[in-house]
Amino acid sequence: MTKRILLQGVTADNHLTAVREILAIPNPERVIISAAFVTEGGFTVLSDALAPVAAQTTILAGIRNGITSAQGLRKSLALGCSTYAVDTGSRTVIFHPKIYFSRSDNEAQMIVGSANLTIGGLNRNIEASLLLTMELADSDNAALVAELEGKIDGMIAEYDEHVIAVPDDALIQQLLDSGRVIDEGLVRAPTPAGSSKNRDLDTI
Repeated sequence: MTKRILLQGVTADNHLTAVREILAIPNPERVIISAAFVTEGGFTVLSDALAPVAAQTTILAGIRNGITSAQGLRKSLALGCSTYAVDTGSRTVIFHPKIYFSRSDNEAQMIVGSANLTIGGLNRNIEASLLLTMELADSDNAALVAELEGKIDGMIAEYDEHVIAVPDDALIQQLLDSGRVIDEGLVRAPTPAGSSKNRDLDTI
């Protein structure tokens, strides 16, 4: 197993390049992308890398968080990915894991860290992740990969009321109508943010 720290925004690394690399492993049999926040921009910057492996790809997108969008889910479906919206049922407890995973018959690569499937998460924010490359001939590596896939598959099977299969735009519209995803086409009202009384002190 090889390990590498990605520290986007501080070093020359960015998650967009790293995710593209793991999606490009030869003959992937399984791809899993899990993120709290999923937007159209995140899919747009990855679409050329995702399109060739879309049939092998499962997307898990957190919803009811005020950021994941109907446009993001639609882009996932348009690419041909198996798409799930993960709803905890509470706005104070959100689905938050960020995992980018690809496996062939002899190798797996995985990024686990802080980067969401958004333009900011993949390329602009300060984000940190661990990138693992695993040869599956090693029994420990194979066991770790099997554990990850088993837990993801188990979550989908066991919590089907919360891990919601998204087959078409009709379901996305229901999520939008119920306020569980947002419409990126709408201009959102500004929200107050904390700042010092002397605004000059806010700038660094």
